[in-house]
Amino acid sequence: MKHSPVDELYYKLFGEYSTKAGTALERLATIAYTEVKANKSAVDQRLKGTYSDSTYQIDGLAETDDGQEMIEAKDYTIRNDKVGRDDIQKLSGALSDLDNISKGVFVSATDYTKPAKQYAESTPQMPNAKPIDLYDIRPSTELDEKGRIKKICFQINIVAPDFKRGTYNTIFTKQGYDDLQNDNLLGKPIPMRFENFYDINNNIVVTFQQLTCEVSKKLDLKSNDSHISGTWETPNLYIPINGKMYALEKIDYKIPISRDTEEFTIENNGNPCLLIRSLDGNIDKLLTDKELKKYKFNDDGSVTKK
Repeated sequence: MKHSPVDELYYKLFGEYSTKAGTALERLATIAYTEVKANKSAVDQRLKGTYSDSTYQIDGLAETDDGQEMIEAKDYTIRNDKVGRDDIQKLSGALSDLDNISKGVFVSATDYTKPAKQYAESTPQMPNAKPIDLYDIRPSTELDEKGRIKKICFQINIVAPDFKRGTYNTIFTKQGYDDLQNDNLLGKPIPMRFENFYDINNNIVVTFQQLTCEVSKKLDLKSNDSHISGTWETPNLYIPINGKMYALEKIDYKIPISRDTEEFTIENNGNPCLLIRSLDGNIDKLLTDKELKKYKFNDDGSVTKK
């Protein structure tokens, strides 16, 4: 059996040739449709007609947010033909006998004739027909890659106050100093941890984190200053020392500003090898070998990720 470019791509990806002509495109098309739209999919399914005794062989069955969709794929590359109107009409006839299918998806590796495009475009207006979307799915070329973004590089400049290395000068009220003196704490190292600030009844009024957020908002990102200085006015606020509350007046701060630069890159995962493009222009994407290889075909025809 002569192999088409689609067959060769399938062999390159999965290490085997399909025994039936056209199967490679059916499988690649179902994977591609799953990548761009379907939530769940399967290949080579059989459905019984709703109004007839006919059994339909379905190249691909896709479950989307809009319902079940039927994929029909034709690889005419060897005979160098385009998909014609008769192919589209045949799919339309099958759809009319399948109540559980909401839409048809036709896939070609060789484009479509003008009458085929016109017929598919008219299906949404036909009283008893279901809409049919047309897709080109084929091995991609270097020309397909032109004009596409292959890599995005980001550089983020991070400027932030370094509160851990900041210096804080705590100013107590006269009553606060008197209490410290009476408790013999003046002139001695006092272990303090700025977490919360309280009222006289030991209720939290403001947290240290809230105060530092205000400092961050004042930071001038365009400035080259090495520090940011200021004062937190703290009237009627208290801090606990050894279980006792002491009244604050204010806290002077001087906080160093840290600067850092981070870079990261987003790029394609693998080498582009398959084009999927809808003729309505809504989808135009190159899929890579790694994206395609992550799928497998189960015995029941379901398509799942490895």
